[in-house]
Amino acid sequence: MSSSTRGVHGRAEVRRGQRNTAYRPLFRRGRQRRPAGVTRSARVVEVLGYIGANVRRLRLSRGLTQEQLAEAAELDLRFLQRVERGQTNVGVAVIVALAGALGVPPGRLFRKATLPEAKPGRPRKRTQGWR
Repeated sequence: MSSSTRGVHGRAEVRRGQRNTAYRPLFRRGRQRRPAGVTRSARVVEVLGYIGANVRRLRLSRGLTQEQLAEAAELDLRFLQRVERGQTNVGVAVIVALAGALGVPPGRLFRKATLPEAKPGRPRKRTQGWR
């Protein structure tokens, strides 16, 4: 007899003490890491850099802080920071939201641009045991 049987509604029933893998999410919650050996193409990295540079340039030209833009576009602040650094993929909905909050057409975010020089910020805190 198998460890799971079909129930009344055709769903797999799991016996007590066993995991139900039928509804397990494909990814764990939290920050996802790219599997070993999988890299982004150079073109994708280049375009993500353009998007980030344009978002930052337009935000600064309008005198907005990251917090203000994140709130206007209804995005998480940390996500917006990763977008500006070109470190995360951006979906169409996010591009439309950012363009709307910045008052530009979405296509403007894809223009070739470079990130401005980063201003020196507060140095990172050193934690004991980690170097």
